[in-house]
Amino acid sequence: MRNTWWFLIAAAGFVVMTGANCLPVDEEPVAFNDGFESGLGAWTQGSDVPEDPNNPGQPVAWSIEQSDAQADEGQYSARFSLDGNQDDGTIWLVREFDVTAGRAYSVTLAFSLWSETESFNTLAKVAAYAGGKAPDAEEDFDVSMAANQVAGWRTYTYVIDATATSNGKIRVAFGISAVWEAQLTYYIDDVAIEIEPK
Repeated sequence: MRNTWWFLIAAAGFVVMTGANCLPVDEEPVAFNDGFESGLGAWTQGSDVPEDPNNPGQPVAWSIEQSDAQADEGQYSARFSLDGNQDDGTIWLVREFDVTAGRAYSVTLAFSLWSETESFNTLAKVAAYAGGKAPDAEEDFDVSMAANQVAGWRTYTYVIDATATSNGKIRVAFGISAVWEAQLTYYIDDVAIEIEPK
């Protein structure tokens, strides 16, 4: 009996010492899909764009909206339009997910992007992000892949390590980033996100 009590006391002490940092081992991955059939929903728009030289003090024109002009599945997609004549500027959609505070995750982000033309010149880059805080600048994004790789739809996939914030948030974002001096329009559809605990 004495040994049993000592075991229970030791176990209780271990829980007290480690409970605050204990992470659930059975947490299920977050799986999310969106084809923008119901609009932009809970996505938030963001931008890091230069000033318009023709309108001092104003940013260059850009927009992100639901569109039925192109669709990889269903009837709608998200249209990204950006005045890239300053060969600069990044626009994106971002969404937050509830997870375990402070935990490390592997985020898989995949989506289809429509480009009007294939180009050997890089007109724009695809922008992808996953992390605790919300992105606020082009430097936050992975812009390693060109947007004009094919004429039509192409799937882009990213696997990104991310750590949740202290209040249990992971943000995932995607968009386009201007490289060439041109008016840019792309469509994004079939967004699939998986957030898996590490």
